[in-house]
Amino acid sequence: QVCRKLQTTPYSSENGFHEALLEDVWKSCMGERERLGGRISKSWGDIGFQGKDPATDFRGGGEMSLLQLAAFVKSCPELTQRFLKEPTAEIARYPFACCSIQVTGSVVEFLKAGDLDMLLVRTPSSLHMRLLNGLHMELWQMFHNEYINSKPQTVMDFPPTYKKAMLHMEQDLKRNGYLSTHVQDSQATDLSEIIRGKAPVVLKPIAGSPETSMDTQSANLSTSTAVYSQKLRKRR
Repeated sequence: QVCRKLQTTPYSSENGFHEALLEDVWKSCMGERERLGGRISKSWGDIGFQGKDPATDFRGGGEMSLLQLAAFVKSCPELTQRFLKEPTAEIARYPFACCSIQVTGSVVEFLKAGDLDMLLVRTPSSLHMRLLNGLHMELWQMFHNEYINSKPQTVMDFPPTYKKAMLHMEQDLKRNGYLSTHVQDSQATDLSEIIRGKAPVVLKPIAGSPETSMDTQSANLSTSTAVYSQKLRKRR
């Protein structure tokens, strides 16, 4: 219920907490570099937002997508810089921030479908958000590795690779109740053993109900990527 509330709580530029987190995201990604134009700026595109105001990108994921992006860049600085810079060809570089928001959408989808029940019952309720942040990091890193290994030619290779990766993770969760794939260079939290199924189950899982299909999510991602690709061409 807490995660549902976070997802449905919209980003607001009048919310000081939201704005402070957004600034933390920028500084964690870009250091002391200033944005041209201030708060409303084309420079947000340098870390993978689609427009001049990141608030529009958070529309679908709400506060939860902001929290998970902020948690990732603060706790995984090395991965953040790696994801921002790989691959080296700019035209094939996927939108960093939008990818994080999309991964949050996948986490929420898995949550609604009941695919995370086996993970949640292994974890005290007070740590559920930390668990979901850890899962967000794991999913993103698994996708990123698959994207790089696919040797993308353009950023439009992003949507089908993302869909393929998430379908694999969904099958893994449904089959095992946890992620069986091990990310060798993961900056995982101390909940990583739970995510990988190494902690005991103490309660029965509770079934959920899916509300957002993977096909719908993939279609939304394709549209976002097309917009990002057009912006890249204009900036070249």
